[in-house]
Amino acid sequence: MEFTSHKPNASSDSTGQCPRCDSSDITTSLEDQEFGYGAAEARVQLTAHVPVRRCGNCWLEYLDNAAEGAQHEAICAYLGVLSPSNIRSLRLSRGLSRADLAKLTGLGEATIARWERGEIIQNVANDRLLRLTANRVAFEALTTLADPAKNAKAAGRDYNFRLLKPAQVRKAQNNFQLRKKAG
Repeated sequence: MEFTSHKPNASSDSTGQCPRCDSSDITTSLEDQEFGYGAAEARVQLTAHVPVRRCGNCWLEYLDNAAEGAQHEAICAYLGVLSPSNIRSLRLSRGLSRADLAKLTGLGEATIARWERGEIIQNVANDRLLRLTANRVAFEALTTLADPAKNAKAAGRDYNFRLLKPAQVRKAQNNFQLRKKAG
């Protein structure tokens, strides 16, 4: 079966209009689709359950963003990492915004957003870090690490530095000398 890959423009949704004839007589069926993933000799064949759109007017069969999402989910399953919907669900189950999750993990907020939108796939190390947020004990440990004040107190340290005035700093700099070691 030959498909045309079509991403709808901003003015049309996934099932809206045919990209060839603009007809709105579109039907959808879910079908298994095989696709290649990887480069050259490392390429593997994966299967995804994708929505195939068919125009009742010109009979064009095409795939859209929903099919791309299904393929992305299949790739994540193959790699053994969380899918975009899994990442979002995990974050929301903890009541975290993307900014909160970024602060908690030290990851970038924009990176988390790209993972959740399926634009990129996280590596195994970052996937494991995300999975740790599901564990209550690990989540509490990450929360402590993300808050320097709590982290210092938990380690028995209190970081209260006295502030030096600029004149004191200059005097200390002027008095500093390297001395030859006696011996």
